[in-house]
Amino acid sequence: TDTDADADCNALITTVTPTDLSVDVGLNQPIVVAFDQAITDTDPHTVTVTNATGSTSLASDGLSMTWTPTAAYDRGTSYDVTASVCDDSLSTSFTTSNTVDPANIAGNTYAVPWLDTRVTINEPPNGAALFFSPVLFPIEYVMLQVLSIDPVTGAAPTAATVGDDDGFGQPVPDCTVVIRETGDFSQNPLFTFTGTLQIEITPGEFADVEDFAMEGSFSSDGSALTAVHITGKVATEQFIDVPGPFPANCNSLVVAPFNPTCVACTISNSGQCMVVDFTANQADLYPFVDIDTTCPP
Repeated sequence: TDTDADADCNALITTVTPTDLSVDVGLNQPIVVAFDQAITDTDPHTVTVTNATGSTSLASDGLSMTWTPTAAYDRGTSYDVTASVCDDSLSTSFTTSNTVDPANIAGNTYAVPWLDTRVTINEPPNGAALFFSPVLFPIEYVMLQVLSIDPVTGAAPTAATVGDDDGFGQPVPDCTVVIRETGDFSQNPLFTFTGTLQIEITPGEFADVEDFAMEGSFSSDGSALTAVHITGKVATEQFIDVPGPFPANCNSLVVAPFNPTCVACTISNSGQCMVVDFTANQADLYPFVDIDTTCPP
């Protein structure tokens, strides 16, 4: 029976991701619960995961909530999820990835389609439309190649870039913006890569994504990088000469009533940048794509 507090709360759970009985789930995988109608912050909504701690946030449109673990799950372990909204509840379970043989990863190239990503945090709030503009960032993939892995230290020399589609579903690396840094595979199967990514916005014109980071958890056979998380900072004035109604600086993106603050960065004339934070279910393996040999240093 509805209480007075939730008498008008009638939402039902439509999906829980990962789906019930999923295996090979990434050690950093958030739990996403979708509803059939929007709710508000004051409506009852919770997610619990056995033997794990995390925090729950409601999407800005009220149609889903995300539970994010505060620490990595244990390897090869089953977890029970209980999600509830209003008077509806659903229980599921999943099993995490086990360690993966570094030999199944070394040399592999993974790519996540840009349009498959979801904005999870974005300041200012209307920055999402700006960042996803096909004129602003005309890219189709974020690509990463693990060149090798030290089985003792987990150090993984890595190449990363953005890319386009060749028309047949294969990503083509942009050789003008490749960065090569050492990724961290010491928490196998978790993987983290950081650096400063460049994106060519018009021919010969580049924009930096400062503090670029891409992380995920490899599937047990190395065929995918799952629970992909991409973060960075962008100075919007870098796009002032790009055709379109683009703002001169980050603060001009601020809209009432949210009035968030932009974050400090070194690549902006104003010293302020827009935060970008994206997630995707996975980056697939493309066995015939080679950033390292296609784009020599």
